[in-house]
Parts: sequence; structure tokens; C-alpha cells
Amino acid sequence: MVQPLNSLKQKLILRKIRTIPSGTSVQQAALLFHQDGEDDSLVVVKDGKAAGVVNRSHFARVFFNGKDHASMTIDEIMSSPVVTLPLEASIEEAMELIKNKNLREICVTHQGRLIGVLTLSLLMNYIQSLYGYLKQRNQELQLQVYRDPLTGLFNKRYFFQRIKEEAFRLIKFGGTSALLFIDVDFFKQINDTYSHPAGDYILRKVGDLFDHYTRPPGLTVRYGGEEFVLMIPSCPPLQATYFANKIRVAVMEYPFRFRSQLIRVTISVGIASLSGTSPIKEVIDRADKALYEAKRTGRNRTFHWNNITANRQEKG
Repeated sequence: MVQPLNSLKQKLILRKIRTIPSGTSVQQAALLFHQDGEDDSLVVVKDGKAAGVVNRSHFARVFFNGKDHASMTIDEIMSSPVVTLPLEASIEEAMELIKNKNLREICVTHQGRLIGVLTLSLLMNYIQSLYGYLKQRNQELQLQVYRDPLTGLFNKRYFFQRIKEEAFRLIKFGGTSALLFIDVDFFKQINDTYSHPAGDYILRKVGDLFDHYTRPPGLTVRYGGEEFVLMIPSCPPLQATYFANKIRVAVMEYPFRFRSQLIRVTISVGIASLSGTSPIKEVIDRADKALYEAKRTGRNRTFHWNNITANRQEKG
């Protein structure tokens, strides 16, 4: 993105011109320079035109290197000729010019008239603040990409990124984590009976409940529609079942009230265990099948994939 220098003027980075006549003594110039601590540079004017520029480093070389400055004029220490850029030039051009010519300042012109001085320190401060803004904005945009607009929870895209990270962690450190697939029971009936805004309210409140109970490093995701996913790190099967029942009861007992109407809400939960040896796709499929089993057997209940396989073995 090319930024013109006139954008700097709006951000108060272009300093007003402070001029000093050619032939002024170094001592007088130093006094003038320090009258306004905000100014980094002075423009030396000769015959009505800019002849050079002096800044702090020029004075430092004179005063701190033991030079005899009693009879010296500003012309003897200034940088000359004056390097200029038009106001329409880009910030990138200013940076390149400062870098290639090893400058500390550039005089900025507009329609042939000197209007300001752009110093290296001011330019660096602007770039630093711009970098901070862009970094923050990038983080905000990333959050928007990974967030569900209705509930504010993380979305399916982010879930697939995080479950891969969790699988790698389990490969390295061992153990199991829990994956909970959750469906709001009879959600279509809620929409049809109480209106779609009521349905949106239920999704937001249910999501808030899940997020409250999950807490970091756990993950709460709106997977799509009325379906949610919770991922609980380092959570063995029995603990996962206990946790699932805890949030199921919390939803069942919560007083969902929309426009003075009390709405009864229940959820069904399917659970599967994620380990370093199980393919992610297979674990997701198991949690989904466990959810189907919870709904098939009456809803408002939890079902762990391990129970399904155990029942199959008993029947076999």
C-alpha cells in the first residue's frame, strides 16, 4: 500500500519550517535550535532559498568534539545541498531516499515552495505506529475470519485448525482429549413456535453457557446451525461423560426467556476421545455417530462412542 507524504501532514509528522539566515554564528543557531525542543532541524536560508539543513548531530559534532566554534557560522556545519521531495511523493520514496543518501531529514515542497521538514526520527515513529496499527488490525481480521457472527464463538474453520494442533500435542505428550458434539433438541420447533429471533437468542445463550463451562484451554465452537462442538484437552472418557452431563443439566435447568416467554431447551451430546493414535476424521465421525445415538434414543442425553462399541461387543 503506497502512502503519499500528504498523509503524514494529517498525522502531524511534517514539521513546520524553522529557518535561520545564512551567516548566523553557530552559538546563535544553537540557542535558536533549543528554543523549541520539538524541532529536530533548522533550514538555512540564503538569498531567499534553502541552502542547507542543520540538526542535533551537527551541533553535537561541534560542541562535543572540542572544535573551536566561537567564530564558526552555521554554513560551515550544515548539510548541503538541501534534499527535497514533493508533497505528492510516497512514504516509500522518502524512506528510500533517506536510506540511500544516509540523511536525517528531507525538505518537503509543494508547488515549488518549501512547506515542511520530514526528519528520520519522525518518519521512524510514524512507521512504528503504522506497524502497530496494522498488526492489531490483522489480529482483528483473523478473529473475524475465525468467529461465528451470531454467537461470537469460534467457527468450524478454526476448529479444524485447533484439533490438528491438539492431535500433535497428544502425539508428543500422550493422553486423551474429549470431543463433544452437541445438538439443540427440536430447534426447528423453537423457530416455528417462538420465531427465528427467538431461535437466534437460544443459540447465543446456549453458546454462552458452553463457553462458561468450557474455559481455556478448552474450545467452544459453533459448528453450524444448531450444532456445537466442545474440545476439552486432557480429558479421559469418564471425566468427559461427567462434564457432558453437567452442561446438559445446566441447559435443561436454565430459564431461557425471550420477550417474556419461557422456552424450555434441552441438548443431546455425543462424545468421542481424541488421542495421538486416532485419525482426526475418524474421531469426528465417532462423535457424530454418538450424537446420533443420543438423539435416536430419546434426546436430552449424552452418549459416548465407547458405549456404542461396548454394546456391539456384548451383542456379538
